[in-house]
Amino acid sequence: MELLDRYLREVALWLPRKQSADIVAEISADLKAEAEERAQALGRPLSRGEEEAILTRWGRPMLVASRYQPQESLIGPALLPTYYFVLKVLSLVHVLPWFLVWVWLAIFDPSWRASHPDLLGSLGPLGFNALALFALVTGIFAAVERRHRHHATLETWTARELTSAPSHDWREVSRVGSLIEIVIGLAAIAWWSGLAGSPSSFVIDDALRVTWTPLQSGFFWTLLALMVAAAGVSTANLLRPRWTAGRLGLQIALDATGVLVVCLLLPIALVHLLPGGGADAARMATLAWWINLSWRVSLVVAGFILASRSVLGIVRLGRVNRAAQIVAAG
Repeated sequence: MELLDRYLREVALWLPRKQSADIVAEISADLKAEAEERAQALGRPLSRGEEEAILTRWGRPMLVASRYQPQESLIGPALLPTYYFVLKVLSLVHVLPWFLVWVWLAIFDPSWRASHPDLLGSLGPLGFNALALFALVTGIFAAVERRHRHHATLETWTARELTSAPSHDWREVSRVGSLIEIVIGLAAIAWWSGLAGSPSSFVIDDALRVTWTPLQSGFFWTLLALMVAAAGVSTANLLRPRWTAGRLGLQIALDATGVLVVCLLLPIALVHLLPGGGADAARMATLAWWINLSWRVSLVVAGFILASRSVLGIVRLGRVNRAAQIVAAG
């Protein structure tokens, strides 16, 4: 079958050299079996047109060859839904709020409009920030995908896991939890970094001054460093989901430092009344009280979460150390 031989040679051109012979032999066997079955059904040898019809159904040689090659992708189908979810969360918690701030400034703040005559151009930093976040998230997921593909961790699953008792190994780290921490951390870093070029305070209604306390009191770089370090620990946990004593110690130190920063920020008011303001003093005082209360409640909640995680980390560190001692003794 001259036509079949020419078809197989075309397929072989698109195959890896090492696997070419085996794959061509497999395709040849399938094609010959199909041709023989068709000839037996007709009770005669196939005509050239009938041979062409069989090869046409199989498709272009390049596409046939692609079916026998490993399907490579930056982010595979197993992680793709989570990847899309993370991008959506970042868009909602970071890109959209900053865009709404830009809209508010462009509509209601004449002084800001005067200092930014090119309104569309002023969106450049937000676009760059969003692009950087997209690249960072994509890089993280690509690294996780590469590790999964190398170790086949996504494929090594059995239905027995559905009914098996949950593991109580304190060294294990939840990949889902690490991924959520990375998303929240990246959003916080992006939002906090965006405040670097903002004024440390601004006036509302000629009666209230809002002060970005962390910016004005020198905590900006400390908090940014803590956020970056925490995101680094979460990324390490995602790639290697098993606690080590060193990583746990770093996590405890970061959380304890965060609690200290919260305690230092707690007495500082976020909003201050301006003397002699033209607005209703009583209404402004009530507004200032509520804003400062919300600020302090948020700090207390953050401090409680960090303190609880510190305690949990200390307990986990003790169990990890004991497990290591048992392994060493055995």
